[in-house]
Amino acid sequence: MANNELETTIALQSLRAPLDPFPITPEERFLNDMRVRYRTYYLECNVNYGAVKLPRMFAEDFGEELCRVVTLVDSRDNHLEVLVDKIDEDVYFTRGWASVKNFYNIKTGAWVVLIYSGFGHFGITIHDRLQFPVLTPTFDPPMRLVIDKLDVLPHFVDNLSEDLHDLSYAHDERFFDVSLEKTLTYFDVSTGYLMLPYDGFGEYAFHQGTTSIKVVDEYGNAWFCSLIFVSFPCKHYKIGGQWGMYVKMTKVSEITGGKIDFQLRVRVINLWSTPDRSNPKEEGALHMIFLDKDCGKIYATVRKDLLSQFKDDIEEGAAYVVERFMVGKNDSSFKSTPHKHKLNFMRGTKLIKVKAAEIPPNHFNFMPFDEILASTKEDQLLDVIGHVVEKNVMKETEKNGKISKLMDATLEDLE
Repeated sequence: MANNELETTIALQSLRAPLDPFPITPEERFLNDMRVRYRTYYLECNVNYGAVKLPRMFAEDFGEELCRVVTLVDSRDNHLEVLVDKIDEDVYFTRGWASVKNFYNIKTGAWVVLIYSGFGHFGITIHDRLQFPVLTPTFDPPMRLVIDKLDVLPHFVDNLSEDLHDLSYAHDERFFDVSLEKTLTYFDVSTGYLMLPYDGFGEYAFHQGTTSIKVVDEYGNAWFCSLIFVSFPCKHYKIGGQWGMYVKMTKVSEITGGKIDFQLRVRVINLWSTPDRSNPKEEGALHMIFLDKDCGKIYATVRKDLLSQFKDDIEEGAAYVVERFMVGKNDSSFKSTPHKHKLNFMRGTKLIKVKAAEIPPNHFNFMPFDEILASTKEDQLLDVIGHVVEKNVMKETEKNGKISKLMDATLEDLE
């Protein structure tokens, strides 16, 4: 019995040993693979919280090795810093953890796989609720998210609350002396500089001799920016430096209403036309669904009087940089995407065809049967996987002089 316990202890110590970066022999490769498996842990990414508790097994095996800050590294070499807090014998990721859901465009939660490689570094991969891999965003150079450490003590803080809401990062509004709310312009997003007014804000927020500032976002990440005071033709400030990285490419999920003067980099994953209501023999509009690199989708349309300008330039499956369009409310009776807004082409809209390997050819968000049956919404398209157990004959329907075909089918959930 004692020998078995000794062998178990020796085996565990071997698995907890550092990973070998260059295993050569079959035995070394096998042992290294076992160490990787042993150091693999699964966490839930709950979009309602900006903090997470690590498994107790990790805390017992490697918790003592962690300092205040760790780094998560994905397959595209993006680095995300996260603050570590310890409560009793448990280990928590707090400030910066909310960046995971934003960076990987997680909407309804996901499963995070962490591989601890030692020295405060983790490899990270993500799967959605249905176990499909989540797309890793591509940046050139890779993104480096660094948390603000101004108020971070070198030692772990005692008497913290175990409530994940309390551990989640939030700005302390007590330190806000001056505030400004601004809608970003094309210049703010495309040039790498944020324009801020002098009167009423800059004159109180900055000193004219200041040349650098730190911008802290809502997830606790710090962006080190330059500050330029401009006196002609009117007094204002320009924020540069890492500002350009912060807004490198607008996400479809962040589109809001009004006229938009900045760029989107998207792929057309669906393209179709509808007949004119007054003359069904003529095309009335061109419709499409845009997909960005974070798998955000939004519906866009070209009205009849603009078809001659855009129709021949838009291809299904092609990727574009799109500039200048009108954003409206997605309030149609049947929605092709769940996005609350839609894009309307204007005469000044510009499309530039590009190669965008970072944007997938398509993306599906499969909905479980039980959620479909429980839902009361019948106004949008859904992605579903099922076994066809019954189908009816094809029917023809006529509306506004156009013949459409319709077939009812019954799907079975095999899970």
